[in-house]
Amino acid sequence: MMILPYRALIRMSGTNKADFLQGIVTNDINLLKEDSLLYTLMLTPQGKVLYDFFILANKDHYLLDIPAKYIDEIIKKFNMYKLHLDIKIDILDNIKAVISQSSFNDGFFSDPRCHLFSYYRGFMEEEQIDNHPDKLKNYHIERIDLKIPELSIDFMPQERFALELNMDQLNAINYQKGCYIGQEVTARTTYRGTVRKDIYKISFKSLHDAEKVSLGTEVFVGEKVIGQAMQPFGVNCLAILYREKAQEVVEKNLKLQLNNVEAFIN
Repeated sequence: MMILPYRALIRMSGTNKADFLQGIVTNDINLLKEDSLLYTLMLTPQGKVLYDFFILANKDHYLLDIPAKYIDEIIKKFNMYKLHLDIKIDILDNIKAVISQSSFNDGFFSDPRCHLFSYYRGFMEEEQIDNHPDKLKNYHIERIDLKIPELSIDFMPQERFALELNMDQLNAINYQKGCYIGQEVTARTTYRGTVRKDIYKISFKSLHDAEKVSLGTEVFVGEKVIGQAMQPFGVNCLAILYREKAQEVVEKNLKLQLNNVEAFIN
């Protein structure tokens, strides 16, 4: 088992919890079940990702797995939107988001973002966890192979549009539900097919080359910037690239340049 140190847990209770979340997140809260996780986002009005949530429904409350770095911001935002609704929010300091490759652990669930992901997600009291943080790198390597970006590691709030992160392909967006913040822009962009950037996996020749790259490093083809890299793990990382330019790179077998090291779209 491994604790995800960049995630935190809050509990949301109250009679209006479902209606409250339904109005502000991208997925359909009515799809919540007690035997599975729901992945969803909170967007800016312009359609950029503010925060992401894994939500688990219990009998009288929801557990929300949220980015730990922004827990105070998220609670403040929730309190601003809830007005006079019957909503209560509690921080669960002693409960941790945990991942495991074993499906036999009670209280662990398949990752809702991709059915090919071999890691299961659960929530446990810290003193009950046999933590192996040295193995966390393998989790990141696999999610990069599956092109799954993670908030606070690969991108920051208000930095990226949900659709250029392929969040609709990661089961975070439901186009049949009602309105939510950022819904109009997201739906219009989808139906018009005007997403200019996409997420790609790029690979380096060696670990030494990969270590020269960090979140936000510009990706060049010749003298032209065609996007930005995310945080490498192993010899790979994710990158947001202009679709047209990336297609040209693949078709012509061109090399990418990042901080004077070569890479290629994998």
